[in-house]
Amino acid sequence: MKNLLIGTITVYNWNEVAPFFNSYVKAGFENCDCVMFVENMSAHTIEKIRACGVQVFPTPEYLGKYRIVDYRWKVYEDFINANPGKYDMVYTTDVRDVIFQRDLFKDYEGHQPFLGVAVEDGIFSTEKSGHKDFFIGTYGLEAYEKYKDERIICMGTVGGTAAEFCEFCRIMWEILSSERIYHLEHVEHVAGCDQAVANYLLYNDKLFSNILLVSDNETGHVMTIGITEPEDVKLDAEGRVLNGEGKIAAVVHQYDRKPEVIKVILKKYSEGMSFFSKFILKHNNNKFIHFCKRLMNFIHREYKRGNLFNSLAGSVKRRLFKR
Repeated sequence: MKNLLIGTITVYNWNEVAPFFNSYVKAGFENCDCVMFVENMSAHTIEKIRACGVQVFPTPEYLGKYRIVDYRWKVYEDFINANPGKYDMVYTTDVRDVIFQRDLFKDYEGHQPFLGVAVEDGIFSTEKSGHKDFFIGTYGLEAYEKYKDERIICMGTVGGTAAEFCEFCRIMWEILSSERIYHLEHVEHVAGCDQAVANYLLYNDKLFSNILLVSDNETGHVMTIGITEPEDVKLDAEGRVLNGEGKIAAVVHQYDRKPEVIKVILKKYSEGMSFFSKFILKHNNNKFIHFCKRLMNFIHREYKRGNLFNSLAGSVKRRLFKR
């Protein structure tokens, strides 16, 4: 059987996703399919992605009323079920801020069955993570107080044996497609519901507790470095990101928040990126440039969906009421 690397992308152009796919090609994945479901992507970008040996499919139109960060779980479940017995292990990651340094599936060999997640350096009460607001907005203050000292499990990097991963997707979609979550996201404009739901399932309901494999920045193969202190992000002589034990990480997530890592990304994985895009990435930590980039992507995405006014209103509401 093969392994499967699967993801979803919306709006981004090649300049924004080039490091992900360039690193995928260089990482040396063995016996692996890479599959991407895309929404509102240009033909040029899709052509470039396919040139990296990736299978590209459109996202199902009937799921369009939901956020892609939510309905991705349904897409993954359906794809795996449509290919019974084809895949051994499955892994999904974010795309815009992820690179691969080696074949991540090697780290899971011999661990079957399993569900694999990665934790960030912070806990729920870490202010700069934003997870406090995610959790309170989704489950309330009482639930937050119960789990505020727990490590943040990041939904940007999740994997498992095919059956276990598929079951996780089914449960996530069942909750995220519920009327309650839909109301929170589209009427009350609560952000981060998917993060809150997953962490609640894994901490409160003890979902998959007997087969859960957790990767941290100290000993794991996934480095989630968004809120990691800059001095704690170590590189070897070749510019590869290392975990706390000095081993080469397979996956680096949230690299765009660390200037030293961005320099390496631009040197090793920027093939095909425009000069302007390289400049934007290089200066991603400039608050004004970062804000402008996020604003342009936001307007483009919501305009394509015909939902620009409601989304702008929701964003203003979150700022006013700190939701």
